[in-house]
Amino acid sequence: SGTNMNVATGCIASLFDSSSLMTDNEYHNQILFLTDAQPNQGNLYKNFYSRIEKLAKHRVYKTFIGVGIDLNTQLLSSITKNCGANYFSVHDSKNFLQLSDKDFCLIVTQLIFNVKMKPESDLFDVEHACGSSEWDKAKQDELIKTTTLFPSRTDDEGYRWV
Repeated sequence: SGTNMNVATGCIASLFDSSSLMTDNEYHNQILFLTDAQPNQGNLYKNFYSRIEKLAKHRVYKTFIGVGIDLNTQLLSSITKNCGANYFSVHDSKNFLQLSDKDFCLIVTQLIFNVKMKPESDLFDVEHACGSSEWDKAKQDELIKTTTLFPSRTDDEGYRWV
């Protein structure tokens, strides 16, 4: 046993290869991965990333729920730069139940794709960008972009968090 992410994405791709779900523009499909993202079997070949991209082009999106103390957040972050993908980490059963029950619709519902924004005024500063690992606060004058935005809850101060 072990984590072989190539096999997992290959199985997913094969489910949709012969399916009308790939050509039906009416539906989006969501795949939920529970993983430690520590591939210890097989290698992550180029076809792994190309499969992820191909699935996204056919509206098959991915949510990764990372489990384990050695969660590979760097790998998950690189994977979820693809359109329609996101990840969360859980550290205990309470957090897992929160994600899989109360917040389930939030983690598998994409709101907007390919968002690009550039502030055109010096009157405003962006303090925080929720839902985007690609935003860099140090580059205020550059384009803010993300492949996918997901909904989130707000806290008492009005900040949005999942």
